Amino acid sequence: MLEHLYHDWRLEDMGLPQDLLRRGFDGNEKVPEYPYRDDGMLVWGALVDFVLDYLKAYYGSDYDVMADEELQNWWAEANS
Repeated sequence: MLEHLYHDWRLEDMGLPQDLLRRGFDGNEKVPEYPYRDDGMLVWGALVDFVLDYLKAYYGSDYDVMADEELQNWWAEANS
């Protein structure tokens, strides 16, 4: 029933940088002071750092991530 709504949905497009870019608020030209963008990108950066550190603690390389069958199954399901 809702399949047509999610046909073009991609997990990669759900991040703050992509959202700001899509809406034209990725730079300071249009709105020099935009707390949602400015503070949100600080939080986004902190989350990226946390996730990368977490992954480094459990995976020795990019190959190890690609070889994790459960993780790959989750990614496939999240993008289907």
